[in-house]
Amino acid sequence: MNIVFLDAFTTNPGDIDLSPLGLLGDFTAYDYTTEIDMPERVKHADIIIVNKHIVSIDLLLNAPQLKYIVVAATGFNNVDANAVQSKEIPVSNVKGYSTQGVAQYVMASILNHYNKLHFYHNEVDAGRWKNSRDFCFYDHSIIDVSSLKLGIIGFGAIGHKVAEMAKGFDMDILVHSKYPLSESYKHLRSCTLNEIFSEADIITLHTPLNASTQFLINKNTLSLMKANTLLINTGRGGLVNEADLRQHLIASPSFTAMVDVLSVEPPKEGNDLLDLPNCHITPHIAWASKQSREKLVAGLYENIKSFIEGKIVNQVL
Repeated sequence: MNIVFLDAFTTNPGDIDLSPLGLLGDFTAYDYTTEIDMPERVKHADIIIVNKHIVSIDLLLNAPQLKYIVVAATGFNNVDANAVQSKEIPVSNVKGYSTQGVAQYVMASILNHYNKLHFYHNEVDAGRWKNSRDFCFYDHSIIDVSSLKLGIIGFGAIGHKVAEMAKGFDMDILVHSKYPLSESYKHLRSCTLNEIFSEADIITLHTPLNASTQFLINKNTLSLMKANTLLINTGRGGLVNEADLRQHLIASPSFTAMVDVLSVEPPKEGNDLLDLPNCHITPHIAWASKQSREKLVAGLYENIKSFIEGKIVNQVL
């Protein structure tokens, strides 16, 4: 099997080992692939791995030997579903590899926000503590998170892990899920979306991006939220109407957004959320711990090994 990874750099910038994939066939990893590079790189490929590289009908037409596509991610909206289905080429993704890392990012965002760590670090660096009369200073209120309601929208593996971590901080946890909560989660409160929007102090998004969830956060749903809500998005940028969120952040300075994903990545100049003091943006890193990426490579290996053995696992298209 000729296996080609078209955009390997974000999975492995040099700190993890891709060599297990070479045990499965003739494996080549490219850091990046441009549209100019693509035809030559895919023309003999039996299996293609992509992270965010677009799988279009043009790519498929240039890959006459292609038998299987593996997405080095859970989301697969970079794959043209109609194109791969018309060519009857199966597509698999990798699930669960970043559950711990994304949940950890959510809790880090919550704790950083309510303990004001960044603010106080900057103040100490500026010399304020050494010039202080007292042994401490705290001119921003520090809040115990046990007093807060956490609203989790989407209760898959990551939502479950966030709830598990939040329980350790004695938070009141509200959940919106399309499935009934099992007995082991009866300590959580199953809620409608509107109940979460209106009651939660913190809202974290863990639902897939699809036609029913696109722009889930918009001017109408934002209007239901508390003035000092903390909104965290580690899901997909398209879950949020960024223009609506911008207007809300300007009008409600005590409202805070912590955003790890945007509608266009990397963002273009003039993105609605880039220049706001109460919107804190990180560059899509919640998934990217070394341990998560090692699990991702193991998932790629298992998908491809199963395909070679005649069984397709984790098929999404």
